[in-house]
Amino acid sequence: VFPIINVGKFLTEVLEAVRDNGVRLDANFTTLLGAIVLCEGLGRQLQPDIDVCGAAWPYLCKALVKDALGLR
Repeated sequence: VFPIINVGKFLTEVLEAVRDNGVRLDANFTTLLGAIVLCEGLGRQLQPDIDVCGAAWPYLCKALVKDALGLR
């Protein structure tokens, strides 16, 4: 079982570290991270005890298996 992680806080800290160290990221990747932070924050407002990683895990596993088997 995974610990509940505040994904938005984690990604915000990563983006701050990237900015503070002058690392350049692809704009599409940065936009994706911003969207994830926004969605996670909205989810926490609607359900404060939400476990985003736990909820996403089955979908991530399914996508990884499909990719490994070349089913995409």
